[in-house]
Amino acid sequence: MTVADIRQKARRIIEDTVEPYRWTDDEMREYLQDAVRRLNSVAPHTRYMADGAFVDFVALPESDDEPIAVNDKYREALAHYVAYLCYYNDATDTVNNERAGQCLSRAEGLMV
Repeated sequence: MTVADIRQKARRIIEDTVEPYRWTDDEMREYLQDAVRRLNSVAPHTRYMADGAFVDFVALPESDDEPIAVNDKYREALAHYVAYLCYYNDATDTVNNERAGQCLSRAEGLMV
C-alpha cells in the first residue's frame, strides 16, 4: 500500500477522479498523514513495526510510490478517513457534511 494507492482510492470514494482535481495531491497527502495518526490512536498496535519496534509516530514515506509502514488491511480505513477529511473541510456543502459523517463512521469501523 502506497500514498498513491490510498489517494486514488480516496478520490474514487469522493468522486474526484477528473483533473483538475478539487482536492490537491498535497492536501490529500496531509489528510493521509492525519488518517495514519488517527489509526495509531484508535488501534495502538499499528504503531508496532515489522521488526517489533514500537514507534510514537508512523510517518509517510517521502515518495508517493514507497510502501506505507501500515498493514494493508487498513487500506480501506485510511482511504475513507482521507475522504472524510476532504468532505469535512468542505463544510459549505450540506450534502458533503452528511458524506463526511458516513466516511468517518466507515473508517473508524474498519480501524479496529
